[in-house]
This record gives sequence, structure tokens and C-alpha cells, in this order.
Amino acid sequence: MSTLNTFVIVVVVATITYLNATMYTCERNLGCGCSKYDTTVVNARIVNGETAAVGAWGWVASLKLGSKNPHICGGTVIDEYHILTAAHCIADLAEYGFTIYDIEVRVGLNVISNPGPNVESHSLQGAKIHPAYDKDDIAGGHDIAILTLSRPIDFNRNSFISKVCLPFLNSTPPADLANPEYPLPNTDLIAIGWGVLWESSDVISNTLQQVTLQAIDKDDSKCRFPANPPIPAQNNDPQTQMCASAPSKDSCQGDSGGPLLMFRPDTKVWELVGITSFGIGCARPSYSGVYTRVAAYHDWIKQNTPPTPTPAVPTPSTTPTPAVPTPSTTPTPAVSTPSTTPDYNGAQREGIYGGLLMTIMSIFLCFSV
Repeated sequence: MSTLNTFVIVVVVATITYLNATMYTCERNLGCGCSKYDTTVVNARIVNGETAAVGAWGWVASLKLGSKNPHICGGTVIDEYHILTAAHCIADLAEYGFTIYDIEVRVGLNVISNPGPNVESHSLQGAKIHPAYDKDDIAGGHDIAILTLSRPIDFNRNSFISKVCLPFLNSTPPADLANPEYPLPNTDLIAIGWGVLWESSDVISNTLQQVTLQAIDKDDSKCRFPANPPIPAQNNDPQTQMCASAPSKDSCQGDSGGPLLMFRPDTKVWELVGITSFGIGCARPSYSGVYTRVAAYHDWIKQNTPPTPTPAVPTPSTTPTPAVPTPSTTPTPAVSTPSTTPDYNGAQREGIYGGLLMTIMSIFLCFSV
């Protein structure tokens, strides 16, 4: 499709390509998967990256941990109360003396150091890690968690915040949830996050980045991870995980929990098809990034995202001291009770923050190669 031809019919097509870039024009009447502004993606990468425009990705969320870590992981808004993220982003909180109540979720954010008037900050009411997730088995899959906000997002009040579509919503034809290759290999996908801009860096990006990747066939050698004794060489689980990569392009440390998106040309909306999970370094030619396959968790997500969540914390009018949710509503690995939470402060507290952040970021370097 030539540049001139596509430029003059921009109002009637969903995708136009020009100057090595792609613009996506979405359908704003479906209630999800469409941000305030249309999205233009240049063929660049998060590593050495491309800055995302303000208002282009209204559903992306940043997880902030206290005052020392302005960003530890990404997340995705799926409705007014719920954020999807990676389980490994919250599974080790208790070991470092934190609870989910130390996490602040920021939506509408583009520049971390300068949030601006479009940003909303939310505390958490609860969190749920998938029951099959094993934090000691990085490649084992099920790296998904649901965060429940303490108050709802008002999409009508703030047009810079929106919710993404899930693969089982607004699809014509419906997504084939039983197909381990949804989306199909070579499908263009977009990863978003504030992660580091190259593998050896330990400094996150101050501005939101975006990158175009392609879905990788489940049998591709890039999806096969080398032996790391005593762990043998293995493929990812195609039912619950998916791979995506492109030459010299990748997500990286700090992008964990963030969205991997697919634009549906039929419905003209963005779908959340993956959650950034882990990788062997960043943008290495022999390995792809690994993402949690969102379509595989259709039933689990529906079961754990009620329209109006039952309050896990008593209101001040009934009990002045907030209670901690029971394990039935909040996973034990993500929450520790006040009686077992150490009273860290000063330099000791700062060291603990750094230790947790390094634990989360090291997921991208979890195999020796």
C-alpha cells in the first residue's frame, strides 16, 4: 500500500503506514481498547527506545513502591477496579517487609518524574496471584496477578485513562481460546513499559516506551531456553505462555507486568494478549521475550474480577484501623500481616527497597547462558 494512497483515505482505514511508521485508528464506541488519541508506532524498540505519545495508551499502569521506588512494574487496566500484572511483581513483597498496601498504582502516566494533571493514584484493596504460580520456577508459567483498587477509576472524568479489551471480549469472530497460537505467529504486537533501555542498565526509563514485536511460533528455537543445571533445556508452555521478538527489539527489566497488545483490524480495538513475564537478557538474537498468554486465563480472570468488589478493608466509620485481607482474598506470598512486618527505616529501608527491585528486575536474567 503506497504512502500517498493511504494518506488520503486515513478516515476510512484502521491502519496507515508512512515513513517507516504505522498509525492505528481505533473504534471509540466499543467501550474498551481505544485511548484518547490514535497511536503512531515507529519501527523502534524499548531497548534504546521510542517514546510513547501522551494519551496513546490509556490503560497502561505503573506500580510504585513507597517513596524510594517510583516504578517497579507495569500493569494494565481491564475495568474500573482491576489491574492485571505479573505475579512475580508482588510475590516477594512479604520477604522484604512489604505488603500490597505499600504499592501505589498510577494510571494516565507518561513521564514518571512529572506525573501531571492527567494522572490518578490508587491504593490497593487486595491482590490475587494465580494459584498455580510458583515463584521458585521462573519458567513454569502462570505469571499473572489481579490487583483490586480501593476505589474505582472514573473513566468519564478523565479521558486520558481507559481500559483495554481482553481477548474474549469484542472479538468478531471470537478469539479461539483453545488455540495455543492466538495470536498467530508473525502477528504484529506492541509492548509498552518504563523498563531499562538496554540490558546492562539498572536505570528505568523516565518516559513511557513502546516497541513493535512479532508473535513467535511455539516451536521456534527462540522459545527454547538453554539448560541451567539442574533445570534442563525446555520450551515454554504454549498453553499459558507465548513468545514475541524482533531483530534488536525487546522488552527489558522494569517492563515486567506491562501489556503486550494486538490491534484487531476487524473490530479496530486493542486487545491485551500478553503480560510481560521474563527473558534471557534483552534483545539477544537467539532468544525471545516470554509473555503470559492472557487468553488462557479467561475463566480465572472472570471469576476474580467482580463488577463491585467486596471490601477487604473495613471502612473508617466502622473500624478506624484497616484490617489486612485474609488469605482467601489476598495471596499469602504477596501480603504479610503487621505482626510479622519488620519496622524498617532510613538506610536499612532503602536497602530493602533496592533488594526487592533487583529481585523483580533479575527475572530477565534468570538463566545463565
